Amino acid sequence: MLAKGFIDREFELKLLEESWRGEKASLIVVYGRRRVGKTALLKKFLEGKRGVYLLAEEVEERELMREFSERIAEALNMPVLRVQPIDSWRKLLRILANLALKERLVVVIDEFQYATRVRQGLLSLIQSMWDEVLSKTRIMLILCGSIVSFVEDKVLSEKAPLYGRVTRTLRVDELSPLYIPAFTPNWNVEDHVRLYAVFGGVPGYLASVDPSKDIWWNIKSLLLRKGSPYYDEAKRILREEVRDVARYYSILEAVANGATRFSEILDRTGIPRESLYKYLQVLMEMKILEKQTPVVGKAKPVYKIRDHLLQFWFHYNARYRTALELELEDKVLEYVRGSLDQSLTPLAWEEIVLHIVLYQARLGQLNITPTRVGKWWHKSLEVDIVVIDDLNRKMLVGEVKWARLTRRQAEKIVYELEMKLDKIPYKPREKIVLVAAKEVDDEKTLNNQGVYTITLKTYKHLSQNTIHKNSKHIK
Repeated sequence: MLAKGFIDREFELKLLEESWRGEKASLIVVYGRRRVGKTALLKKFLEGKRGVYLLAEEVEERELMREFSERIAEALNMPVLRVQPIDSWRKLLRILANLALKERLVVVIDEFQYATRVRQGLLSLIQSMWDEVLSKTRIMLILCGSIVSFVEDKVLSEKAPLYGRVTRTLRVDELSPLYIPAFTPNWNVEDHVRLYAVFGGVPGYLASVDPSKDIWWNIKSLLLRKGSPYYDEAKRILREEVRDVARYYSILEAVANGATRFSEILDRTGIPRESLYKYLQVLMEMKILEKQTPVVGKAKPVYKIRDHLLQFWFHYNARYRTALELELEDKVLEYVRGSLDQSLTPLAWEEIVLHIVLYQARLGQLNITPTRVGKWWHKSLEVDIVVIDDLNRKMLVGEVKWARLTRRQAEKIVYELEMKLDKIPYKPREKIVLVAAKEVDDEKTLNNQGVYTITLKTYKHLSQNTIHKNSKHIK
């Protein structure tokens, strides 16, 4: 099993290494939601380099500077800072500039959004010091934040003090679903799909799972029991990211309960139309919500909760809050066990299948170059996966089932997909038909007939290979 703290970050490490090899000063912003693995990434990057990791806390400036002085003294062999600690941000930045005059130095300031709350005008000070001294050194200054809305509004936007100074922006997102089995290697593949349905690809959530217990024990212990780590996770995330928590909460609750079109959310929440547009946009920027439109053609867009844990939370925790508060989590868990495979697991499996399609296309194992990807629907017709190759005029259409299919059932799905192909407003020169399921009887015969299949066996095989390659990479 891989170390839980560091999995699947080859691309991010490569970008950071490129910056490290540069001669000039670089100001890098690394950000992403909590528990997504930013700190593990940065500490891995720091290994063997002349640098220092500083964790900002929401404390008075002098206290924070004393802590920073201790860390710098230890990391860069500067014992004088223990006797004469730095007492201001300006002095800190000047000392770091001096340390980086002739030799490359990487400085990570993690959770720096907390420092900006205590030190008014900190970002403007960093901008001033960057222009005055830091940009003339060989420093690699990394500002890392976990409040997405803050970083995008206060640091990266055109009105932000550091606009035009940031040399590289790196948003750290969730892990590929191919790495889910690394956290619970002894579980069966169906439970790996269920695990992804509940926690998505957030390393912090996945690392808290006890692999010696089953999926249901972990759901109860991590989500449903009062006082458990993620019992109030949705409220915590919203409180950190937005001001009007109640309205954002009502939107997510409405979507979780089936209000997926704009008009339905409007009716369910009572939020004024113009305000609702703004709130939906914020949730999409935070990657909590997703707006889906047909990959080709026209139809009204639908909204879905993109964050898996929040999707689970609003589907179960919010809906059965009274029972959970009465400590009836065993009753709620019984309901989760009976309904998860009808509600959220099929959606997770569909995501995994699409990921496999794109992964195999990227490796050249599937003869298609994706240029447009999504779903297609029109009136009562729907296709789960559509991948269009505009370069070569090809199209893949796929149906995804969270079930075991007989050959006859699979052939019926193929027939229905062929019929839907004529309705999709795109005429390819070549088509690929995909059937995905837990298992497909007589799969080889279907493959010989030109049908592309993906099963749990495919997922397991690709996961094992990907995890093995990653293990060799990080050693």
